[in-house]
Amino acid sequence: MTSPAKGLALHWTVGDWAVQRAGFSEMDREEFTERVIVLKVGVFREADCWVRLLSPSRGMFTAFAFGGCRSRRRFPACLDPLSHVLFSVAMNRKGSYYYLREGSLLDRFANIHRDLARLGMAVNCAKFVESAQIGAGNTQNVYDIFFQALQVLNEAAFVPDAFPLCFRARLSREHGFGPNLRQCAECGRFLQPGEKGIFFFRQGVVQCSECTSKTSGGRALSGNSLAALDAVMLGQPADWPEYRFGGQEGKQALQVLDRFVEYHMGLMWESGAFRRI
Repeated sequence: MTSPAKGLALHWTVGDWAVQRAGFSEMDREEFTERVIVLKVGVFREADCWVRLLSPSRGMFTAFAFGGCRSRRRFPACLDPLSHVLFSVAMNRKGSYYYLREGSLLDRFANIHRDLARLGMAVNCAKFVESAQIGAGNTQNVYDIFFQALQVLNEAAFVPDAFPLCFRARLSREHGFGPNLRQCAECGRFLQPGEKGIFFFRQGVVQCSECTSKTSGGRALSGNSLAALDAVMLGQPADWPEYRFGGQEGKQALQVLDRFVEYHMGLMWESGAFRRI
């Protein structure tokens, strides 16, 4: 294993310059190495950039890449959005910000970048992750679901147009908004396979046909639609290509799912970005 002193000597032209510029010593900082997903990259000063990252243990955080706009030695192809990277990260002595020491590219999901439709889906998912508030208790799950979504977009032969919506719905469950689509909220009876029901997106509950006369509102959904929505909310990204959501039933199910996510997550897709509502 390379000692800290040898590591400094190896990267003296860029690495130590970054350390000195940041104003702290090698012995005065927190340091860790972790696999992360790059969400966004921006320019900071002439040769430096900032990088927004999704970590399985720390959630979303931002770190500076000093010299990142010029250094190909420390960050070889590591500073592109939607990349899976193993980064060495350190914190300055005052504990006010993180910075990246070096990185190793694990996967850039090349097939996604070759298909504009899939790239758009991946960007939509990334922006939703960035816009949603990630709680401390579910960072690992959010990271895993996003990573699996990128793998599916990169490798699956078919991806439905509703894939980003499925992703948003699945993440809403990780944020605590998981509707019960199997049991009537009024009488407590479990719906039989194929049985239709009335879904109330604000309450996140379903009622059987025998109880709907007691409550106004809601959207009638077929048993197939309810089963598909339940599978999306409970399943994994690898399962979503199986759901084509065709016909009128599929469209109604997706409309209800979209309204459910917008209402509970408070985010609406508009003009290429998510805005708070």
